[in-house]
Amino acid sequence: MLENTKLIDLVFGRIVKTVLKLILKFLQQNAEHIYCEFSMSYNYNGSLIQIAHPVQSISVNKSNVIFADKTGLKNTRFATNSDARLFVNWLKTS
Repeated sequence: MLENTKLIDLVFGRIVKTVLKLILKFLQQNAEHIYCEFSMSYNYNGSLIQIAHPVQSISVNKSNVIFADKTGLKNTRFATNSDARLFVNWLKTS
């Protein structure tokens, strides 16, 4: 019985090792096609502003903020200039 358990452990270990090697090889060969998408949300007065990183540009005019992220240009109007500044600061640090 103990020999069977050792044999199963040995075979299973080899299978896991082989599978991990295959996965690593696939990742190395396809590294340029694999990317991680990172998005965040900013809650402003009950509305969510979706940001898909990376943010490429930010423009501010009083209480209007225009920014370009992975999905394109977005224009957001805030109630006050200070709300816009808070959002821009959050956007730059996140």
